[in-house]
Amino acid sequence: KQTGKMEQAMESYQKAMELFKTLDKKLEIANCLFNIGDTYLLQQDYEMALRYFKEALLLDQETQSDWGIAFDYEALGKVYGHQKRYAQALDYHKKALALRGKLGQRLELSMSYTEIGSIYLEMGNYEQAQENINASIAIAEEIGARAQLQDNFRILSKVYEKTGDFEKALT
Repeated sequence: KQTGKMEQAMESYQKAMELFKTLDKKLEIANCLFNIGDTYLLQQDYEMALRYFKEALLLDQETQSDWGIAFDYEALGKVYGHQKRYAQALDYHKKALALRGKLGQRLELSMSYTEIGSIYLEMGNYEQAQENINASIAIAEEIGARAQLQDNFRILSKVYEKTGDFEKALT
């Protein structure tokens, strides 16, 4: 059932993209490319996801859409993280972080710190993981982003568990 919905979504994005191409709407084309990439990411087809996210990035760069570029960077970071290509994942997440800071996107900035912290956790660099998660928590508290706080506390408890601080892991 879920596969059918993914196929329908993909068809809709493709149709929309063809229409936007005839209208020369590059931002909208980039958005369709991003959504197709995101659908492939959900299906764990990382190579196809990379292909579409990179295409979206090129168009967003061409149109100078910093907002789109930041999302493309984040998406590329996620794909590389799933592939355990951590250096590339960190590179893209840090680019997204810098751009989001410049754009004043507080929630997205918090999310970028979370992504970076998660990558460091996967790499076993617990100090950097904790530092980035704490930065994310500070922003999430500032803006009242409860779901973001929950994600961060869950990841922070994993950091404490990995470092043997079981008392903190349980709080």
